[in-house]
Amino acid sequence: MKTCLYAMQLAVILMFLMDSGISNAQDSLQSPQKQAYFTLLSDIPLMPGMSEVSDQSFVFDKAEGRVVETVGFLSASPSTDPVKYYESVLGQLGWKPLKTAVFERNGEQLVVRAEKVAQGHLVRFQLSPLSR
Repeated sequence: MKTCLYAMQLAVILMFLMDSGISNAQDSLQSPQKQAYFTLLSDIPLMPGMSEVSDQSFVFDKAEGRVVETVGFLSASPSTDPVKYYESVLGQLGWKPLKTAVFERNGEQLVVRAEKVAQGHLVRFQLSPLSR
């Protein structure tokens, strides 16, 4: 009788483990890749295919607010111009356009500049206090 009880418990445990393994595998197949963000500008997403160039980034605080510069690199020619991409994305994150590639939010100004280089594109993000 005890052997039968242990066998039933073992079967239930195995079924639970197999079921959770299958659902975890299905979840990993169905879930899209998580969005990556810049380290110093943690609410600014990296454009698809972009990598952060952390050795060209800096941050410092001044009495008027923080100043941050960070750079992203696109090795291939993007299907979308990086500035146009960020013009479409940043509005969804609460940034208001002031002029082309210049945005404002919460008293800060963000400037986005893309530069074509031999190996791809460098995209520079400069955050500073909004000057009035």
